[in-house]
Amino acid sequence: MEYYTYVWRDAAGVPFYVGKGKGKRAHNTTRRSVDFKEIYAKGGCSVEILDLFIHESQAHAHEVELIELYGRRPFGGTLVNMTDGGEGTSGRKLNDEARAKISAAAKARGIPSETRARLIEATRGKKHTEEHKSKISAALTGRHRPSETRDRISLSRRMMGPKDGFKGVVFSTEANKWMARIRVDGETKYLRCHSVPEDAARAYDKAAFEAWGFDCYLNFPEDFETRKSA
Repeated sequence: MEYYTYVWRDAAGVPFYVGKGKGKRAHNTTRRSVDFKEIYAKGGCSVEILDLFIHESQAHAHEVELIELYGRRPFGGTLVNMTDGGEGTSGRKLNDEARAKISAAAKARGIPSETRARLIEATRGKKHTEEHKSKISAALTGRHRPSETRDRISLSRRMMGPKDGFKGVVFSTEANKWMARIRVDGETKYLRCHSVPEDAARAYDKAAFEAWGFDCYLNFPEDFETRKSA
């Protein structure tokens, strides 16, 4: 998996920047905004890799959801992000041939096993403190999604169809099957393995819906349409 989403936290553990990247991007502090550098200069900041993705469009969609979750400062949130996320090369309209080439190249490159292990280890066992949860809750209270944010999330989700892979699904070489996994409250939960990726994706959807309802990305949102009016 080449792409990932990450979050920077200040000395109090409050998220102040969310991003999407690959390689060493998450740890780079030079090419940042003035607001970012001011917080970082105070010391005690830390960066956390939140999730790994095969395709850039998946990382973009997760970035949009995270920025919407924590909120940008101008709208009562905690983030210094200057946009709602989702920008970059995956925002271009590509023809089928171009998409196929990008997909093949991403699968071929992969990410070194040592690097993958470090990224996974960096996220393992991290939990939000009650104080941190309270600050996030306070920042989100009374906020509503602007129409442009809803449109951006919708666009990002449409870009992440089954042809680009499934959210929360990885292939287990040990079991030779597709495994569903989900990260809730700082803990990664591994669900059962399946012979086909679609079944693993639906297992992820079930766990994600139980954790966040419709406020998250679902591989097959149509499976839950009947619950909207319930």
